[in-house]
Amino acid sequence: KGASDMILTDDNFCSIVAAVEKGRVIYAGIQKFVAFIMSVHIAEVMQIFFCIVTGIPVMRTPLQILFLILVTDLPPSIALGMEPGDSTILEDRPRPREEPVVLNWMWVSMVLNGAVLSAVIIAVYIVALMMYCDGQVLQTAINEVPDFGSKLMDARTVAFISLVWAENVRSYTSRSFDRPVWHNFLGNKNMQKAIIMAQLCLYAAVLVPFFSTDILQLRGINIGLSGWLLALTGPVGCLVLCEICKLFTAFQMRKYQQVLADATVVIIAVYIVALMMYCDGQVLQTDINEVPDFSSKLMDARTVAFISLVWAENVRSYTSRSFDRPVWHNLLGNVNMQKAIIMAQLC
Repeated sequence: KGASDMILTDDNFCSIVAAVEKGRVIYAGIQKFVAFIMSVHIAEVMQIFFCIVTGIPVMRTPLQILFLILVTDLPPSIALGMEPGDSTILEDRPRPREEPVVLNWMWVSMVLNGAVLSAVIIAVYIVALMMYCDGQVLQTAINEVPDFGSKLMDARTVAFISLVWAENVRSYTSRSFDRPVWHNFLGNKNMQKAIIMAQLCLYAAVLVPFFSTDILQLRGINIGLSGWLLALTGPVGCLVLCEICKLFTAFQMRKYQQVLADATVVIIAVYIVALMMYCDGQVLQTDINEVPDFSSKLMDARTVAFISLVWAENVRSYTSRSFDRPVWHNLLGNVNMQKAIIMAQLC
């Protein structure tokens, strides 16, 4: 037991399949957690950067940003890490050992979703500024508006509510990279609990006297029904656009899985040829058992397949550096890749 890589405590080989499935579910949950939290932070940076560059008032205060990250964003992201997993997760190709947690297509998805969230919330914020600040959107012009501090607080409140709602909607769309949001919609009970918690914190932040107005500088009571309806356009727009982005992400996922499948076919072909070469033209186990000194010959065939697989995976590590550019584009641009390949070859 001490020398073994794996121990079956119930003498049932089906346990191996169950263990692989559980491992894949945990790994997928980590990927969804990272993708969601990174896209939210990317969107936060985009929104603040846009406000600074264009000269409109910064969308939220530092305390509001901290509240969003720690209180309203964290529970849904943790719930994503507890996803039960897709029923077809065992149909995915085995991932290479050197594969990073965040793949290239995941980075594209995170930036796309972050850009969508930013665009929607910025649009809501600009409309809110025009609604509450007498048609003005630039900081210099708003400073001339009577009682501009309170009016700016109302506009920020609308954007704050819209952002929390949109992020809660995105936590549902992020449960799968390629499947629609309504697929197994209520399959993760922890997500329901997390969203309820986030919503309660939101309404406490914008409605509880003193805490909302003096600490967080939000006025949910003063924005009126029109403000709440305007905030509602944020999650609706985010839902539609993020689901459209999934079409592109699904295409990239299928392309990546096809690359893994192609690599598997090549190595199997090499192994069959090696069996025929070393095992007197035999490829089936029952026939190979009849070949003289079959164990040594089988070892030779396996050695050829093993070497071919390592070389193929090292080549794939170069081809995986980009999904759309040829392998020779900036071939030696990653110094760490050269070191990793040399280490793998020496091993």
